[in-house]
Amino acid sequence: MEPVRAERGLWAAVAGGLVLATGAGAAAPNSALTCLQEPMFWMVGEHNRILIETPGDCGPLAVTAPPELELFDRWPWTKGDTRQRFYFRAKAPLAEGRISFKSGAYSLEVPVEILTWAQARMPRQFENWQLPRTFPMEGEDEHKKGTSFLSKEELAALRREGAPDVEAILRSLPPDDHFYDSMAECTLARVASLQNQYGEMSGCPVCGRKVFEGRSPFRPWLIDPQKHPWKVGCPECGRWFPSNDFAAGDRHSGEFPDDGWGYVKPGDPLPYCFIAYYAHWSYLGHYKASITRLCDAYARTGNREIGHTAALGLFRVAEQHLSMALNLNHRCRLMVDAVWTGQVPPQTKINIASRALHYQASWQTGEFPNYCAAMDKLWGFFDEADPGLLAFVQSRGHPEIRTMSDFRNFIEVGYFRTFLQACLDRCVVGNFPRSERAVAQGALFLNTPRSVELVDWLYNGDAMMRHFLTNDTFIDGSPSEAPDYNAKHARNFEALVEAMARVRELQPDRYPPEKYPPLTADPKCKRVYDFWIDYNTIGRTHAQVGDSGTIDAFDPPKPRQTAALAPSDFIGPYARTRDPRFARVLYDPRTQAPIPEVTDPELREAIRQEVAAHGWSIEQPSTLLDGCGHAILRAGEGDDRRALWVRYGRARVHGHHDMLTIGYEAKRRSLLPELGYPRSFDANTRLPWDANWATHYCARILGEGGPEPEGNMRWWQGGGEGRGHCKLFADGPWARVATAYTPLHEDVPPPEVARLRPERIMERTVSLIDLDEKDSYVVDVYRLQGGTEHYLSFHGPQYEREATIEGLELTKQTGGTLAGPDIARGQLAEWGKANPLLIAFPWMFDVSRSTARDPWSLDWPVRRHPDVRLRATLVPCAAVETALAKGTSPGGGEPYELQYVVQRTKGERPLRSQFVSVLEAYEGARRLSGVSRLKVETEDPSALPPVALRVRAGARADTVVTAFEAQPCTAGGVSTDGSFAVWSEDAGTLRRAYLVGGRRLKKGDAGMDAASAEWRGRIVAVDYGRRQVSIRPAAPYPAALVGRTLRITNEFSDCSHRIEAAANQGDVSVLTLQLDPRIGEGPVVGVEAGAVTSGATMGLSGLRYFHGKTLANQEEGSAAYRVSGVVGKRVIHLDATRHGSVPAGQLDRDFADRDGDGIRRFFIYDYGVGDTTSVPTLLSLRSTRPGLWELETPVDVTLSLAGQEPVVIRPGSEGKARGVSFTSKGGARMVITVSER
Repeated sequence: MEPVRAERGLWAAVAGGLVLATGAGAAAPNSALTCLQEPMFWMVGEHNRILIETPGDCGPLAVTAPPELELFDRWPWTKGDTRQRFYFRAKAPLAEGRISFKSGAYSLEVPVEILTWAQARMPRQFENWQLPRTFPMEGEDEHKKGTSFLSKEELAALRREGAPDVEAILRSLPPDDHFYDSMAECTLARVASLQNQYGEMSGCPVCGRKVFEGRSPFRPWLIDPQKHPWKVGCPECGRWFPSNDFAAGDRHSGEFPDDGWGYVKPGDPLPYCFIAYYAHWSYLGHYKASITRLCDAYARTGNREIGHTAALGLFRVAEQHLSMALNLNHRCRLMVDAVWTGQVPPQTKINIASRALHYQASWQTGEFPNYCAAMDKLWGFFDEADPGLLAFVQSRGHPEIRTMSDFRNFIEVGYFRTFLQACLDRCVVGNFPRSERAVAQGALFLNTPRSVELVDWLYNGDAMMRHFLTNDTFIDGSPSEAPDYNAKHARNFEALVEAMARVRELQPDRYPPEKYPPLTADPKCKRVYDFWIDYNTIGRTHAQVGDSGTIDAFDPPKPRQTAALAPSDFIGPYARTRDPRFARVLYDPRTQAPIPEVTDPELREAIRQEVAAHGWSIEQPSTLLDGCGHAILRAGEGDDRRALWVRYGRARVHGHHDMLTIGYEAKRRSLLPELGYPRSFDANTRLPWDANWATHYCARILGEGGPEPEGNMRWWQGGGEGRGHCKLFADGPWARVATAYTPLHEDVPPPEVARLRPERIMERTVSLIDLDEKDSYVVDVYRLQGGTEHYLSFHGPQYEREATIEGLELTKQTGGTLAGPDIARGQLAEWGKANPLLIAFPWMFDVSRSTARDPWSLDWPVRRHPDVRLRATLVPCAAVETALAKGTSPGGGEPYELQYVVQRTKGERPLRSQFVSVLEAYEGARRLSGVSRLKVETEDPSALPPVALRVRAGARADTVVTAFEAQPCTAGGVSTDGSFAVWSEDAGTLRRAYLVGGRRLKKGDAGMDAASAEWRGRIVAVDYGRRQVSIRPAAPYPAALVGRTLRITNEFSDCSHRIEAAANQGDVSVLTLQLDPRIGEGPVVGVEAGAVTSGATMGLSGLRYFHGKTLANQEEGSAAYRVSGVVGKRVIHLDATRHGSVPAGQLDRDFADRDGDGIRRFFIYDYGVGDTTSVPTLLSLRSTRPGLWELETPVDVTLSLAGQEPVVIRPGSEGKARGVSFTSKGGARMVITVSER
């Protein structure tokens, strides 16, 4: 067997004379003709377009070409044309020749060499590229020797199962020439969208944008390779495009011609890419599926007719990929960018980084394992001769294919090794870690000596997967995209883990664990799966933020213990960890059995036993996911669960401009749904609508002076301001609260990296307060400071009928949109330039306006479930301009209609506003009977005042107080100094009291006085390996801290961690935190004064994830520095205000190779010595029955009950005093039962 060769040094002797004419270089001296487009390399059998630029007075060019080239068509010349198009097919090899173009005094000769496919595999050079780009690029490797991607047992099982439809498959087999030619050559562009999906798409050239109405704006077009080959159908008008017969070689005839580079309609800025769209989707939807289906059928039957066609399909795929191993400018994105804009691919200085290969990288990385399996299924077919198959490919320009081994090896090199090299070149870069997963699967598929280089690239090369769990997932286990895409991260990671386990199993000596450690050994691995359970809200739903989910979320989803990750994705993690929660995820309560995807009998039995012992439902407390930036407040059990969440994170990719958006889940569904995945990426819809802040539950500040933050809103990312933080998180037995904020930064040069702008405030406090076991209500307070205008947008669910409005008289606007009566719907251009942050307003129609001064409400009946309702009561703190409008997807697709409320305040800079609302979900009759705002008396009139509400539910009256900064205040007779407080009475008698971050909550003489408002300290020591921090001073009752949230801050960092264990040691408290504190790690590859350079990329650096964190040299942290930021994903700058300019020599010593393995390591931790810590005091008092109370407190508290003397109660103690007896239950929450005698 001939080895796979890559003899790059031979090129100078073999083909040193070849110089390709590209771009202007093809023109002879003083010639006015220029060759704008030609292939880098001509290949036998391929078609190519030659584009010649001419002066305006040039006539039609006469063409002379060698006989090995066939000129089969040319674009008709029209007087004044400055570009002339010619279409050639390479019929036979040609060592050297020229194409001559001449008209009058104008002439041009273009050199031509036509390569055989055998020559395509010979080393050569183009500019700075070594070619062909196939793995390995240097030396040689053995060919694949046998099946390895699939085991012999798997293949045997397929053969035993057989295929019931063999005769139908045989009848459907196409003739060889038809099947071979039905895959478009890579000389043609392949596009997923008929027009540039990021531009202003026109739709159909006949019926326009009507084609999008009620259909997917992405792909409404029809493809039918059997009845309409090389045509795209419009489902609206019934026309098929283009008008020319492309398959017959006609490149120009009819009303709508497309030569493969798009039809240009006069007056339309975007080409219609009919042929490129067909080339893409006929392959994805038909050709590729046929190959994998036929390979599977062969494995099940051994039928050689089926194998013949399957092998031919794989050969054609390999041929086109081998062509792109040479013709780099035929790779996906280079072609897409050209055809979408009416240009040509680059002819020189070609950059293939992130340009994909055959089609979109994330999709093709999904194809790769399917082809790996297909090739293994077909492997045995090549052990017997097929003269007809060999004869056919020889007739198509492949005389070098003489044996079945030649045939099989061609597929291996052409497809598999080209694709793998494209991954190593970072040409194919899918949603991380898709391409990395494909490389691991490629190592498994090839299973050759050089496969170890693929694994080395994964672990120690550019991929650096050994650091993936730390550098590319947040500390809580979340990836950094929208949820649906994040789930793909986890799935690809699991597939990589499985592939590497198989690789080690096949060749254990090649892959020693010390060099290639199992990624599952990292303690962070389990968090990748824990996250998806924690992200679930009510056992049915999760926050569908960014490009995820759908607005059509009005029906109750089925019970589900995880979020976007499917239950079946937990099989591998459960087999490794036997985590009880994973077992419950794998159980289906409807069938009362493990899900069918669990086939291992032992695992099924273990799942049954876990569920029998502890039940299937995962009931969770409130959860703070501080890595991705998501706080979830939870209440209730079973079908009565409720959840309120606020998002303060940002996505790197597929995010929306949704900072501090909220969601509410109750009555078994989402009642504040996000818009979900965009209906279109059209320039008029994605940023102005689907991803816009105004279509979410978000606010904006205008008129801050200087560049408007997020004025240049980016396409994929959720803005450029970094992440937000959680300021307060408290989970009580009947009330919970969270406060999140987003600071304003500006980027500055290192070493400072970023600078805070403290004058701006954007902060949201949300609370979930129980009425009983079944129902809660929500209080939402959004605080803004800065600029001269403030906006807050809100919308309800999809509704059965429009909301009922009470308490506000609205005036109907005559015509226009929210942008104004003179701005028509969709009239974005001029408005958008003048109002870039309000660009959604021209899409909001049917506008009514008013000025709100008193509480008013909207009440929506949920679509298809009118008994389920959401009521929003808006409580103005001052006069608020209010607009009610409707909105629907401007991009088409399945229609929906939402009602938006947009509130606006304006004033002098810096303007202060507080937007307040109360939400209630109910089924049947309302529970709440009234909401009003209370006057607040404070000691500091200059401070942003607290907000106080009176919320009534029949005889129950709650006084709710929430403050920006805790300060003494009185409202409705209730006095408090807390950040958040609820005083709840039934018929005028105290029944509940709740205080967070304060010392006092009283009404008259009754109430509670705590010894302290918070436990505040400073980290004096860390043990990162044990997840432990030592804090001085010690907490008074450390056991009461377990389950609470520790906030850790410094000048730039603000993070929160759940406390798992706590104990005092002298004057310090030693806390064990839930999460592994590593947030960055890698090899040190360089140092300079005040900076350390990482050999691994840290993908989260663009979110200001590392500001204020701690850089250490090893886990014991013998050298530690505070980080000011990470620049370029690799350069870690130290905080010069804290450390000065640390000399490079000092850093060189600090980050030395301590263990002698040749690697200098660094770690970045979420916190460090010197950081400030705090846990707010949480007091909860409630009457469980007359004369009996339940008190939760982490500190000494003086309790004053009506008619009783005050009594001091200490956690963990028992006693009687002044008419009150109390008994502590102990435990983490320090629950104390108080009896009135």
